Formats: sequence, structure tokens, C-alpha cells
Amino acid sequence: MTFIRSKLSIVVLTVLLGILVSGCATHRGTGAVAGGAIGAGIGTAIDGGGAEGAIIGGLLGIIIGSEIGRGLDKRDRRRVYHSLEHSPSGRRTEWDNPDNGHHYAVTPREAYQGRRGQPCREFVLTSDEYGNPVTGTACRQRDGQWKMVN
Repeated sequence: MTFIRSKLSIVVLTVLLGILVSGCATHRGTGAVAGGAIGAGIGTAIDGGGAEGAIIGGLLGIIIGSEIGRGLDKRDRRRVYHSLEHSPSGRRTEWDNPDNGHHYAVTPREAYQGRRGQPCREFVLTSDEYGNPVTGTACRQRDGQWKMVN
């Protein structure tokens, strides 16, 4: 019975992610898909491989990823990553995006070593677009690029 329930849960998660992928033409959709995939992986790890953890983690990841990706375009993400690379902890960096008319600010927190030994930083992102601050985490990859992991 548990095997069937786990299989059904995985199918439901796959269908849900498939629906979201079809809407990836927006930054919000892309953020939701990435957040869902990351959240599902984290949920599975926390739940010891269980499908319920994958579903709960995936849904939470979709919500968080959707908020972060709602209005951020490539240029905005570069500004966030530049701040993570060069700004001291607690220093707020602000900018306006002329394409969507929104104002953004990012405040990186103290750097720490990630699970794979890479530098990671939490950050707080605010925007006049969605109001409430969003906390995220990014880690520097081997090629020197930053990648949002949460």
C-alpha cells in the first residue's frame, strides 16, 4: 500500500511540475519550477526518501521560487549576484529596472561554507512589486557564477 501511495504521489508531483513548466515563459513560472524542484529534493531528503516530503517541499519551493522569480529578469539577477560577490554583509544595494518599472533592493548576509565547500550567502530581496521581503540563499558554483539554491 505504501509503495502505491508513493508512486501516486510521485506521479502527482510530476504532473504538477509539468503544468508549471508549460508556463515557464515568465520569470515567475521559471522561479516556481526551479523552487519546486529544489524544494522537492530538500523535502525528500528531510523525509528520508518519502514522497510526502517531496510533495510538501515541492509546493513550498514553488511558492518561494515564484515570489523570487516574479519580476526578476536576467539583469536583476546579475545585480543580486554582484551584490553577493562584492558587498559586505548588511550593505543594501538598490536599483530600478527600466523594463518593468520596479525598484529592487538586496541585502546580503554573512557568507558561509555550503555542503560542497562552496561559498554561500543568504540574502534579503525587497521590491515595490511584491512588498514583503523575500529571503533566499545562493551559492557560488565552480565556474564562479552564483546560483540561487533556495
